[in-house]
Formats: sequence, C-alpha cells, structure tokens
Amino acid sequence: MKVALIVDNPYRDLPSLVLLATSLCQKGVTCFLVPHNLRQLEIWRLVPDLVLLNYLRRNLHALYQDMAAAGIKLGVLDTEGGVIESLDKYGESLIEDQALRDYVSFYCCWGPKLAHHIVQAAWFSDQQVVVTGSPRTDFYAQPWQKVALQQSSYVAPYAKNLVLVNGNFSLGNPGFLSREEQYKLLVNLGHDPETAHQWQQNEVEGLKQLTALTNRLACHFPEATFVYRPHPFESLDTYKELLDPLENLHCLRVGTVDGWILQSKAVIQRSCSTSIEAGMVEIPALSPDWIPTAFSRPAAEKTSVQCNTEEDLVQQLELILKGEFQRSPQMQQQLQEVVEDWFYRVDGQAHKRVADVLLKHIPVTGERERQRACRNFIYGLGKSGVRRRTL
Repeated sequence: MKVALIVDNPYRDLPSLVLLATSLCQKGVTCFLVPHNLRQLEIWRLVPDLVLLNYLRRNLHALYQDMAAAGIKLGVLDTEGGVIESLDKYGESLIEDQALRDYVSFYCCWGPKLAHHIVQAAWFSDQQVVVTGSPRTDFYAQPWQKVALQQSSYVAPYAKNLVLVNGNFSLGNPGFLSREEQYKLLVNLGHDPETAHQWQQNEVEGLKQLTALTNRLACHFPEATFVYRPHPFESLDTYKELLDPLENLHCLRVGTVDGWILQSKAVIQRSCSTSIEAGMVEIPALSPDWIPTAFSRPAAEKTSVQCNTEEDLVQQLELILKGEFQRSPQMQQQLQEVVEDWFYRVDGQAHKRVADVLLKHIPVTGERERQRACRNFIYGLGKSGVRRRTL
C-alpha cells in the first residue's frame, strides 16, 4: 500500500504530515512526502495507490483528471480549511467538475461547520465528508506539545518576553510568484478581477502599516523581544527595508508557527488563524483592527482582542507583559465555540483520525494498471500529463 502526501509548504505543513505518515507507516503503509512544486512529476514516478491532496482547486483540475484516469484514488485534507473568509468564497475556488468531485474518495474537514456546509451545498456527499480536525493543531495538545517545544530550540535566543507578530499578506506580497502572476492566479481560481485587485491593494497597505506599528512597539517596549514572522507564502525581501534594525526586533521565518506561539507572551496579527492557535494554549492574541486586510475572517476576529487604536493595543500589551491580562468570559466562550466549529477537537489525535480514513480507502487491486498508466504519463502518452521523454 503506497500513499503520497502532498506537502503544500514545509514551514506550515511538514511536521503534521510527518505525524500522519508515521501513524500510517505503523499500519503497514508506505508513505511518500511529495513537495507541492514537484507533484506533477513525482506522482507518476511513485505510482501511489492513493494521493492525499492539499486542496481541490480549479488551478490543478487537469492534474486531478490525469490521476483519476490513471486509477489513483484521491482524498483531500485541505491545508486552509479551518479559517476562511466565508463559506461561499471557499466554494468558489473548488473545481466545478462534479464527476471529478464524485471521484474523490473522501474529504477530511477540520471542523463540523465546514463539513455541514459542504454537504448542504452538494459540493460533496455525506459519504465523502469526514470531520477529523487538523493534524496541525495536534502540536498544541500533549504529548505533541512537548515534542513541538523540544523541536523549536530556534526560539530560545528570542524567548525572553517574546511578542510574536504574524504577517498574513501572501496575496499582496507573494513569495513564489510576482504580484501580477498572483493576480492572474486569483482570477483563474474564479475570483472577480476587480475584487482580486482590491485584495492585493489592501494587503500591500496592511503590510506597510503592520511593519511600521511593529517598529514603534519595539521602541516602546525595549524589555520585550519582537519577532516578525512573515506568512510562509510571503516574500522575505520586502521586509528588509520596512523593519528597523533594532536590537529587540527580528524578522524570522524559521520552523513552524506552533513553536513560536507556545513560547510567546502575546501574538499580534490581523485576521489570521494564529489568533485561534494562540487561544488554544491560552496565549492572548491582539488585533490592530484599523490595519486593512484583504478580507476579514470572522473566526479569527472572534478570538482576538480587538484594538481600535494603537494606544489601545499598547495598553493591552502592557497588561500582558506585566502578567495582568485576563481574557473576558465572553471571549473565552467565543474561543471555545470557534474551536469546536472550525477545528473539532484539539486533542492530539487528529492525525490518527485522518490515518483511519485513509486506511479505509487505499485500494488493494489495480496496481499493474496504475503502473502502466503512470508510465504513459511520464512519457507524455497520457491524456495530458507531463510531457517528458526521459525519467
């Protein structure tokens, strides 16, 4: 039994997929961790029985068709299925091909709210959709929280009064495409061109304002250490001229965010899932809500301390650093509801639930046919596939 797990971004997804792969290997499955940017060639070389996709979006429709034509089973564990701007917007990027949707063996949802909507909207059937939680949140529960701390020794030089500032501007500051290419991708995914342009403009302005705010906060709180962590899909070069060269301010993108959150005193973000992740481990998340963003994510807003002005944010941060901050009962209730709705359970067992789903759908026959089909795609003999003459 061979399974390929698509790794969207190593800074965000690799540890949780290693956790999943370990669970599968213990059940006798051979697992391959396939980088997202190498997926189209590596899949044909590996000849997996099943591929766990990181999403099912329109931009990869042709590849999904080819894998289905090769007899490879498809499952989905969406890497961004927990905090979204709206359920309808989430659906806009999904492939429109209903026959291909029907071919998908299972769709693992982080939480029941999205799962319910997926079925009600007839995107997938009740038999396909399974609520598992996200393996990424397993590192906020024991015993994996201990492992996350052990593996995040890179935080140690910055851990004294650490304030983590999370950038979330991958549309306006893309790391792997030019801004123009990112715009075209958004349009190709089905988004309105004018709206896509406005998203990018908002993020460019938001990035400038958040970095300027971070500079001022680092000056105001010399006793604290500020680490600005750009989103895994952002360009680092943009920040070189925007962040001041201060002793207590650092721009770093090392390791996964759980290691940073677990050792922070506070998290500053703007409509980002890290506000919820921080709440899972009782770390206060502050939101400078005057800073523009591409779109507001209601779940993230509910779990953040909403700061209307910079003075308000400074006051909240002072309380946190003094150890005097207290989350209101209303915010505590909202956090609990958001976690239950969008993340199901934070119990360290999500990777096992996903593994159990995978094990039910790995085919035990048809290997020879898959080998023949994958060979054809390697040599450019398939329906579309990769046009290559040699391995």
